[in-house]
Amino acid sequence: MRPRRTPLTNGGRLGRRWRALGIGQSHDGIDPMSLIVELPVGGTYSLAFPRAARTNPYFRKVFVAFCVTLIAVLSLDKVYLQRHNKPDSENVADETDLSTFGTEKSRLLRHSRTADPTTTSGQSLSLPRPQVCSHQLLNAPTRHGDAPIDGSLPAMKAFWDIGVTCFDVDVITLQDGTLLATHPRRLASMLSRKLPVVVEESQVHQWNISMIRDTLGEEVVDVTFPLLDVQLLPQYAQLIEGSPAFFEPTDPQPHDNRYPTKLTAPLLNLDLKQGPYLTEERLMHIVHSIANLQLESNVAICVTELTEHEKLSALDMLDILHRHNLQVITGVSDSIKQKPIPLGLVLRDRAEEDQNVERIRQIVQNHKPHSIQLLVPSFRFESSWYQEIAATPVLSRLPMTVWTVDEPDEYSYALKMNVTAIIANRPTDYIDSEKDAPVENILE
Repeated sequence: MRPRRTPLTNGGRLGRRWRALGIGQSHDGIDPMSLIVELPVGGTYSLAFPRAARTNPYFRKVFVAFCVTLIAVLSLDKVYLQRHNKPDSENVADETDLSTFGTEKSRLLRHSRTADPTTTSGQSLSLPRPQVCSHQLLNAPTRHGDAPIDGSLPAMKAFWDIGVTCFDVDVITLQDGTLLATHPRRLASMLSRKLPVVVEESQVHQWNISMIRDTLGEEVVDVTFPLLDVQLLPQYAQLIEGSPAFFEPTDPQPHDNRYPTKLTAPLLNLDLKQGPYLTEERLMHIVHSIANLQLESNVAICVTELTEHEKLSALDMLDILHRHNLQVITGVSDSIKQKPIPLGLVLRDRAEEDQNVERIRQIVQNHKPHSIQLLVPSFRFESSWYQEIAATPVLSRLPMTVWTVDEPDEYSYALKMNVTAIIANRPTDYIDSEKDAPVENILE
């Protein structure tokens, strides 16, 4: 008996016409008098010969050539429709990835800065723009007539209220183990203004929280420099409650603006500054603080690949956290409720080794499966570097947050690189910038 086949189209007129010729996709068997054709696009097809072609070799050749031509034309037409986001009215099931954005029920979609997402009715779907992230909670929008203090928890809330749901925060480990959510330069600057001597960035780690409060005033410190584990992480957890996950360990989709989940989910990048008091014990305290608040799906710890020389004076966070993640995955960890901690690989355009995309691929490959889940490069890399990243499968599957944008032309350049998020010192300058204009993706 001839094996069962399905028509090339979903019951349309062409499908009925081609079924009469005996053309269909191969299913549960192979007809001994059929030709199996596998095309680069469009699938594998079984061409069942009509009765005349089964007995006449010449007619068989003509029939095969005719059928292959038809299938090739159909396949190319299908690809053309997909690339232009115009779903076939008889076959719209494949368009669910795009229509999901238009039907997402999450409350967080009120923060989306996309231009009029459309459905699969045949209209063009506007691609979502990258998130704009707050760098160090600086330059928050005015609330009730007053601008929140830079770096403060009210600043984070003010950003969240206007739709900025992505944050990049620096963390200092003080002499007494206190974790201050601020950049060393900012703390050093404030201390220097209160003292007769200049405090260098490298010196702030030697201070403890009591010394800082005595110098700057307790109220100033408590507002301006929130504690990471006690204040900032709990507030972030409260803000993102009910929001979608940014990191999904089983997410198979490559990073692409056509897959908008990551473009609306909250993200907190933690840049833990190296210093003499950032120890493995304190690093793991941060990890447990994240896990206790169940933030593993929306927080990334920034890491770098250290050289052997650098490992002599700096904490190898990449190695420590990767070992922790392996223990969580294999069930060795003491807490079965923990998830792997996502790591963001920091890449600097001025570092010659970070220009080497093959080296980056090896770093990511060596820390699989669930450690490095984010790329955090300077936006200043050449477009050819971004193109090479996009052409490398292991890397193209990772979302990318780029730092740090200060000018409109820098923002425009970063937009063209098809990144997930853009870290800016003044996010409010960009969250509504040209929101109705199409994003030119130079990587396609």
